[in-house]
Amino acid sequence: MNNKRSVQQQTLTSFFQPPPKRPASVSPLIELATESQQQQEEPSFQSAASLSVNSNNNTNDTNKENEPIEESKPPSTRKIRHRRTMATSRNTIHHLHQQSTYGRRMSDSRNIPWTAPSWLPLPAGKVTDLAFDATGVLLAVATAVPQGRSAIRVFDWDMLEAADVQYRRRCEGETAALSPVIDLVLSHSSIAFLQWNPFQPDVLAVGVRNTGTVRLYDMGIVAEWDDRKGPIPFVELKTSVVAPTEFSVEFAKETQVIVAANQFLSCYDIQSNRATRKWTCDLRRRVTSVVALNDQGLLAAGTINGIIGVLDCNRLSKQPFSSESTPTVFKEFNTLREIESSPGPQNMGIRGLSVDRLGPPRWFQLRWVTSCGWHLSAQLDGNRLKMAPICIHYTTARMQCQNAQGVLLPELPNAWSLPAYSKVCAGQLPQALFWENVPAVTQILPGHDSRAEGDDVCRYVRSDTKRFLLWRNHYDPKVRRIPLSKSKGNPVCFAIHPQLEWIVVATEQDHLYLINSRARMTA
Repeated sequence: MNNKRSVQQQTLTSFFQPPPKRPASVSPLIELATESQQQQEEPSFQSAASLSVNSNNNTNDTNKENEPIEESKPPSTRKIRHRRTMATSRNTIHHLHQQSTYGRRMSDSRNIPWTAPSWLPLPAGKVTDLAFDATGVLLAVATAVPQGRSAIRVFDWDMLEAADVQYRRRCEGETAALSPVIDLVLSHSSIAFLQWNPFQPDVLAVGVRNTGTVRLYDMGIVAEWDDRKGPIPFVELKTSVVAPTEFSVEFAKETQVIVAANQFLSCYDIQSNRATRKWTCDLRRRVTSVVALNDQGLLAAGTINGIIGVLDCNRLSKQPFSSESTPTVFKEFNTLREIESSPGPQNMGIRGLSVDRLGPPRWFQLRWVTSCGWHLSAQLDGNRLKMAPICIHYTTARMQCQNAQGVLLPELPNAWSLPAYSKVCAGQLPQALFWENVPAVTQILPGHDSRAEGDDVCRYVRSDTKRFLLWRNHYDPKVRRIPLSKSKGNPVCFAIHPQLEWIVVATEQDHLYLINSRARMTA
């Protein structure tokens, strides 16, 4: 064992020279990576998200949702590997990941039990969003700090994973004190979302809600920036909406970004750290989710009332009395038309829209979660612009009706349990969807009780059951549960590690908690 350790130490020390004098703001871990970058050429690597998709290509999918419609059945439904090229990273943490002796092992998400979570509290303030990069090396956390400012803290995931092991070995009640590798403070900004660029691993997209803009930060530059040089540079994407209620971004290509702000879709070309708006489209409905169907400019946009629109970004035209180009909207599909009983369009907004390419050209498998917590999917024939019947994988519980004495009454039509907020928390990976469960709701109708006096106002009572997250692998028909801690509050947002062994949850109590799929729960 000692011989193995000595060999590993010789291997690691051969990469690095004696460190020069470093600035106080640069950590030793970052400095080692910087020196190793000068000694050897950086190897190219592929994103963990695309590797996890390729690992599931040989599995047999017998789920009926993958059967196309009869009149347009393709000759084959063989899965095609979905690859994304990733540029070489300049971030020092990414360099250490590329030069790691051990590497990272991918897990099969279908075999993960998720039955024994482990919690690691991290004081981070009021968390607004979380995001893992495509390789699972960095975790970005957006928090609200006093005086109307926001902060972006980027953690090295290996440090958090090691801290979780130490926390579970210590007594309960301690708080882990971990310093981020990057701490960026934004003045007079309210962060709406964070999203890493899958094509350029150092680029982080930050949505600023109060200005309706998207900032693209190169974290490799931010980590080495000196305040004496002036403000940190970034690329700004301006929209025509101030303080949008629905705000998201999609990286369609390496140099093309799609921004959704309320009902407007805008496309920007990023060249030489400059953003040029290519086109803008008004879908007349608030856009809640956007996904690129292929590399030829085909785009799918989900709206707040359950409509999926298919656009061709390469076919541009100009509207009368307008100087800006608009993409062609091929067709809009109403996903609620074939559902007999649903909570209503206002509760069926499309969240977490994901796509898989099927064997025939321009055949796609769409999957999404609704605002009220339903999980639906459908196949799309991009050649003839036809959508197969909607497949319902999961619904919330039916709403129970009782009188004031607790006697059950007949169920009301189209009465389903709805979340307490306007939407549920949802997350996605190329191979799975995650979303928050909605507790069962009971409606109290005093008017149906002859012994009730003076109180004719109905009430809604939510079940006091244990909280959990729901998740479904695209190649597994079952919807599985991930238990949460009831004492730590309701989840505000969460992020899934690409290896599917960890989930980071931010709750209403202004803390982060790490869920480990294979560790024992401490509390």
